[in-house]
Amino acid sequence: MVNVALQNKPFSPNAFTVGDFKANFSNLLERVMNGEHIQVLYGKAKHPVAELCQIKQPHKRNIGTFEGRASFSEKDDGKITLEEFLGYELSS
Repeated sequence: MVNVALQNKPFSPNAFTVGDFKANFSNLLERVMNGEHIQVLYGKAKHPVAELCQIKQPHKRNIGTFEGRASFSEKDDGKITLEEFLGYELSS
């Protein structure tokens, strides 16, 4: 983890004024990549206005997981009867 030393910082170690954020951007980005959330404070009252956090990468989906375990076929025209669709014959 990268330590960023700031002068006179009364807020949490993950909250930075705009000036501090700009001055330490690369180090803060490394902290975000390590899973930390960084708040950006604005104005004289130092209100939190933004939060920087790591983007969660989508899980890779496996395609073809049923390959060799399931199959289907269709007629030449692609039309099927209701019984074929339901998988059983309807009683009249």
